[in-house]
Amino acid sequence: MEDFHIKTCLPECILQELRDRGAVFREDCKIKIVELFESDQADQHFDSFLLDKKEVDPVLHPTFGDCFNPYLSAPAQYEVLRLLASFQPLMAADLDRNAPVPLVPAFLPGAAPLFFQYHHAKIALQRVQKEIEAPCAQLLPQLPLLTAVHSGNVICDLNITYSNCIIRRRVRKS
Repeated sequence: MEDFHIKTCLPECILQELRDRGAVFREDCKIKIVELFESDQADQHFDSFLLDKKEVDPVLHPTFGDCFNPYLSAPAQYEVLRLLASFQPLMAADLDRNAPVPLVPAFLPGAAPLFFQYHHAKIALQRVQKEIEAPCAQLLPQLPLLTAVHSGNVICDLNITYSNCIIRRRVRKS
């Protein structure tokens, strides 16, 4: 198992601004959980905060809904995990050059990682989320199940872990 070092703390002023913009806070756990599911204002504010913070290295953990009623089939979930793993080693400069991103090989059942630490929020929260929502032409043939998801359907919830909270974003098919 990979060892993660979560050093980044989301500033309290940003948390308050997310609350003011409609984010839902779950504070009945050991760590605050901030859900941006129903508030476009909070979600956009979080995006704008991240764009200014290239040094933020988030840890992402996707969830796929209730285990008895998941958003996607297990094979489609593996395609999301492949996307997350493929972008993990990249740096922001790699994306600025628009270099093609090769997908990692398919995982054996039960061998897929569940947590992904990225170097730069720009990769984790801009490009990866966009590729999950609408894979680019280069990746479409390699992600047939994700490509087949109907527009507007929920694909996953991305949990972005900081040392003082977890931000949850809902990802829908574009």
